[in-house]
Amino acid sequence: MHEMDYYMNIARTCFDYAGETPRMFMHRDPIPPGILQALNERESWVALCNGGFGKMRGPKCWPHYNALASALRLRYGVSIVGVGGKDELRGVRLDLDLTNELTIGQTASVLAEECDHFITTDTGLMHIADALGVGICMTVLFGGSIVSKNGPVGHSSILRAEVNCVPCQYVGYFDHCKDAKCMKELTVGSVMRSLARGRAVVC
Repeated sequence: MHEMDYYMNIARTCFDYAGETPRMFMHRDPIPPGILQALNERESWVALCNGGFGKMRGPKCWPHYNALASALRLRYGVSIVGVGGKDELRGVRLDLDLTNELTIGQTASVLAEECDHFITTDTGLMHIADALGVGICMTVLFGGSIVSKNGPVGHSSILRAEVNCVPCQYVGYFDHCKDAKCMKELTVGSVMRSLARGRAVVC
């Protein structure tokens, strides 16, 4: 069951809510002028996010973002912009690093109003982009978590490596995984092929 349905069932069974499931909503804050100018100076750009915290860093984070950034520049001529929390894209060569620079509301505005394509792991910003309605221009890289529970509600490209241990979220391995083959074996080539099937990174 998707988390949205799970919590709506609580509202219906415990609090007698009888209405429809509300439309997803995300508050937006103005983008700081200097950052807005830096974004507007770019003809097209792709946002990357590699979120995850604590024990979820391993089974949710993707180790090939630097190679993907290079491939995106070469194939599509786009700029690469990092969003999310501190150190989430450490080691990735970014044209504009906004990690740990924006509030959640400001990041929402960046994704909704400026971003040409968003490539992310299963993280909070993925759900924010989903609520903003940019799913048609979003690619989500899944590891050990459950797509039917955690995945975007709107249309998105969802990619996952074919390994026999996924999903592992509720079978005792997720919190203790030291290898995360599910993320390591999800290749840059598979992401680029998925983007090519969509015909363009810039939507």
